[in-house]
Amino acid sequence: MIRRHVAIPRLGARASRNAWNVLPWRRSYIPLLERPSIAQLLKSFDGGLTEAQRKRIPVNGFVRTVRKHKNVTFVTIGDGSSAESIQVVCQPWQVEGITTGTAVLFEGELKAAPPGKQQSHEIVAHGVSRLDDADQESYPLQNKYHSPEFLRTIPHLRSRNQLNSSLLRLRSKSISALTQFFDKHEFIQSHPPVITSSDCEGAGEVFTVSAGAPKGTAVAAAAAANPNAPQSEAKGPHEPQTDDKSKNKPTANSDVKDEPEHFFKDPKYLTVSSQLHLESLAQALSRVWCLSPTFRAERSDTARHLSEFHMLEVEIAFLPKLGDLMLFLKLLIQDLVTSLGDPTLSELCSLQRYHDGEAGAGGGAPIPIHTTTELLTERWRGLQSPHWPMLSYASALSILSTASTHFSTPATWTSGLSTEHERYLATHIGRGAPVFITHYPLPQKPFYMLPSPRSSLDQARKSRETVECFDLLLPDLCEVAGGSLREHRLAPLLGAMRRRGLVVSPDGQQGGREVVRGGLEWYVDLRRWGSVPHGGFGIGFDRLLAYLAGVRNVRDVVAFPRWAGSCVC
Repeated sequence: MIRRHVAIPRLGARASRNAWNVLPWRRSYIPLLERPSIAQLLKSFDGGLTEAQRKRIPVNGFVRTVRKHKNVTFVTIGDGSSAESIQVVCQPWQVEGITTGTAVLFEGELKAAPPGKQQSHEIVAHGVSRLDDADQESYPLQNKYHSPEFLRTIPHLRSRNQLNSSLLRLRSKSISALTQFFDKHEFIQSHPPVITSSDCEGAGEVFTVSAGAPKGTAVAAAAAANPNAPQSEAKGPHEPQTDDKSKNKPTANSDVKDEPEHFFKDPKYLTVSSQLHLESLAQALSRVWCLSPTFRAERSDTARHLSEFHMLEVEIAFLPKLGDLMLFLKLLIQDLVTSLGDPTLSELCSLQRYHDGEAGAGGGAPIPIHTTTELLTERWRGLQSPHWPMLSYASALSILSTASTHFSTPATWTSGLSTEHERYLATHIGRGAPVFITHYPLPQKPFYMLPSPRSSLDQARKSRETVECFDLLLPDLCEVAGGSLREHRLAPLLGAMRRRGLVVSPDGQQGGREVVRGGLEWYVDLRRWGSVPHGGFGIGFDRLLAYLAGVRNVRDVVAFPRWAGSCVC
């Protein structure tokens, strides 16, 4: 039977708060809304349910703890919609064989809990369905302490504990808040490519894209085991099927090379930044942003580094001043903190027992304190501070040279700032608030940054040339964002690229035809045909989330982290 299209009515304020309560047609058209989430139930304790609804509440979830007594068994379940769990009161025979991790469906009556309980209400079970079992003997997330290092070995399961599920909810809420912020300020969200033809940062720490798999790998073994797999299985619904003549051509399954081949005409890479592509889009759309995965093949095994991470990047056309860009970044971060608000902070503070320990399934095992409520609250308050200190790179060097702290390496004009230098500046200058470091030396930064205007005093000091750029430092975390004005003029850009070896004469002769290297011909074209003053910045999104959550290691705010030597699933 073909159903006619049914217009779904808009939900009002009350409906959006408790949508499953006000859709009389939900059983026929949206079965999902038949069962409320635990977060919805917790919000409904204040009277959002009718008496009839209280008599028969269905709730899905995973068992976190089971407490057995002679005549009654208490089961706490969570479904990931909230940091809190809900307690179900059962007869012992109803939950025989149910253990930590079991997926269940309870149906029962919502009643007021006896005085002295953590929750004001609980569910008295009428029926229970075991949707899937978790073998108690082999289940990795027992109701006990698990170290973060152990949890990182099972990323496919660790999101079931309270800490990691709370971090995933923080991530989701932050993306939602940022999207609303950019929409309010008329920015266009874009999706730049992951595969690129150039190394934006020029550091050479890129992953190269290739086709096929080298011999000896698991992928190659799988391909060799099934060399005659029809190509049509990999075709999309709108792609043409191969004809008979193409069957003899090498395929990804049959053509396993000693060395991977380039799929494209020349080497391509996984992106290290979307900036260059955003510059292209900003020339047409004026204000663009993206939140995209980026990749760095650096072997930094620290708590702040990942091989795959997300960057929040912004590019703005018709932007003449660096100060305007820094002000916008400050506004963005403060709006995010305000949008997340006290409920999110309260949830994170309730997990202040967290990072050095976590009950496996979110149960009652003791958890050592790492980040205190006071420290986490102080971080959020610092981000809301009206004054974010700003100092130039030269001023930073002066402060570091007179510091009483001993640094393992000195900070110089040519060497740059190390993590220990950034941490000192963020702690002693910011005093809880973020700190901007501006106008770095020109040789330290990429070719695309706009040189700073020089006074007559600086004309003879080319070794002290700077660029219109900034880094944003946070206490404890250090660098979380960086941005700059871009060189928008063709001749100076070509000059900068020439000094970096990105523009060369093939024959080595002066005055000959020059060639742009590194797959950047298209980038030069942006200056050749109608460029305007513009600038942008990138925020290490995962680092920012780690700072907001008080998590020590950035690997714990990513669902499936990848770092040098580790890509578990």
